[in-house]
Amino acid sequence: MKYQDMILECFDGIIKEYGLKFIDVSENSSILLAENYAFLFTVHGYDDYFQYIYQNSENNFCIFDIRSYCASQFDQQDRQGIPAQETLADTFQATFMVLASGMKRHFSHILEGDKRWIEDYPNYELADDILPLDQKLEKIIRSNI
Repeated sequence: MKYQDMILECFDGIIKEYGLKFIDVSENSSILLAENYAFLFTVHGYDDYFQYIYQNSENNFCIFDIRSYCASQFDQQDRQGIPAQETLADTFQATFMVLASGMKRHFSHILEGDKRWIEDYPNYELADDILPLDQKLEKIIRSNI
């Protein structure tokens, strides 16, 4: 199963409930786009990345990885029903399943478009740097807003 199909399957309920738009960026990257934010999923080798994209107060697009930030709030209930992983694809599928469950249970405010949490994000001990979004991704997002 392609990574895009896994994301669509795991996030189907969230996509429908929060009116997100799925954008296939490349073979290994996909975006879930909302009205005022986006999530970028990237699979590279054995790693996966879950990044948050938003426009700052100067209307510049910014991006940062929130995978560990979100995972730090997930619990056993978010991992219930996850099948054993025998392949790398199974591992990514399980990761997306946990991520979708945990986002819905613990981060509905982010899914609803709340940005107040970004102020506290730099205080998180594993916080990623908030960086400008590269022009290619910005163009893709702007063309789909």
